[in-house]
Amino acid sequence: MAEHGGGKGGNFLLGLLFGLLSGGLLSLLLAPASGEESRRWVKKTAKDVSDKAKDIPDAVKDEISNPYSKTLSFLEAQRYKLEKHWVALQEQFYAKRREQAKQREEAHEAQWREVESESVAQPTAAAHEDDPTESGV
Repeated sequence: MAEHGGGKGGNFLLGLLFGLLSGGLLSLLLAPASGEESRRWVKKTAKDVSDKAKDIPDAVKDEISNPYSKTLSFLEAQRYKLEKHWVALQEQFYAKRREQAKQREEAHEAQWREVESESVAQPTAAAHEDDPTESGV
């Protein structure tokens, strides 16, 4: 694909220049002012445009030279957001694991209590069955 010269900064400058020229010509053609007033206005506008045009190279230079810093800032912001989400996910994960461990521990303790209560009740019943003194022999 053919590439157009100038990139974003060049296109912007061409558009700005075209807009200024066409706006100036239209205002001269449609202005109800006298020739003297129109000349003063053109002179003033030309000076203003000249002053603004001096600032354009700096603005374009900043746009061209700062993609790295803008990209870096964007990536740092995204990294911060990702780290925040990662920490939140880790907190949820570990909270869930603690909850599951607590449930397992409670279930384990309940099983032990059940086993203890059965073991306390069974030996007395088993002892009476196996006791030869009570069988009458």
